[in-house]
Amino acid sequence: MFISNWSWTDSKHSWTWPGSENQATSVEVYSNADEVELFLNNHSLGRNSMSATRRNYFVWNPNYVPGVLKAISYCDGRAVGSSVLSTVRGQYDLVTETHSYGSLRYVDIYAEDSNGTLDMNAIDELTVTGDERVTILAFGTGNPKPLEKMSDLTHPLFDGHALIIVKMEDGHSDAQISVKSNAFKTKVVSFKNH
Repeated sequence: MFISNWSWTDSKHSWTWPGSENQATSVEVYSNADEVELFLNNHSLGRNSMSATRRNYFVWNPNYVPGVLKAISYCDGRAVGSSVLSTVRGQYDLVTETHSYGSLRYVDIYAEDSNGTLDMNAIDELTVTGDERVTILAFGTGNPKPLEKMSDLTHPLFDGHALIIVKMEDGHSDAQISVKSNAFKTKVVSFKNH
């Protein structure tokens, strides 16, 4: 089963829609399988078959109910893949993941609940600061129409995500940045020079 965050419509890879309970919604699944079955909270919403006019595109129109949405793809009647979306439960927190490339550090920031579910509705404003051992090169969110420049040190999350790029200054073996928000406890991200 091919799973992609790209789509032909204005859809989001999310099953968290607060305030939309029991309202009709459209669920789109993109798969290269013959059939896809959709489950909402372990209840089957039926199997759809690929059509000649809509290849790799399957649609259901259930009422939104918080919980777990699961798609299972089938080829020749055999399950070959699955994908799960869960509703964000409770308050989310900021989670960071750092990738190193030479003296550069790429810090991904995600708004996730305690189960690791990304809250794509999170739009909290974040401010980043660094100590004297790093230079903040860029801060962005992937928003296609941002009001901020990548050199600005304050940005709102976009789809629950942000990215900070920092450069370790020469001669330092470690450094750190702080990510602050009114909604969260300050996150400190430390780096080691390799």
